[in-house]
Amino acid sequence: MSESKKLAILYLYCFCFYNFYFYTTFKYNLIFMIFMKKEELQKLEEEEHRKFHRRMIYIVIVILMFLFGGATFYYYAEQWRYLDAVYFSAYTMTTVGYGDIVPKTDLGKIFTIFYVFAGVGIALYGLTVISSHFVEVNW
Repeated sequence: MSESKKLAILYLYCFCFYNFYFYTTFKYNLIFMIFMKKEELQKLEEEEHRKFHRRMIYIVIVILMFLFGGATFYYYAEQWRYLDAVYFSAYTMTTVGYGDIVPKTDLGKIFTIFYVFAGVGIALYGLTVISSHFVEVNW
């Protein structure tokens, strides 16, 4: 065998060996990276779900405090039964406004103006958190 043929076979061997080596190394590294990314993505998803649940708990607590805080105000300022005050606070906060119960004192009317704006803001914040969560998880 001539020297040039030996050299050509050596080059071909090196080329094939290194390509095979890099291919298998890349393939196994890629599989390893995909596996690691999958674990990282699962951890990120779990963290996002925890954040979402914390936000929802926070929102529910704020809404309940706001609802019962407003009801307590109406209970004392308007001299309503507590159930009527909670009912009025709930439908005022959601801007339903049936009109069957209305504040009679000036203090109650002024408080209701601010209560509606704050209640709508809190409710919209809750809806924003819920909708953004569903958009993020592609629901």
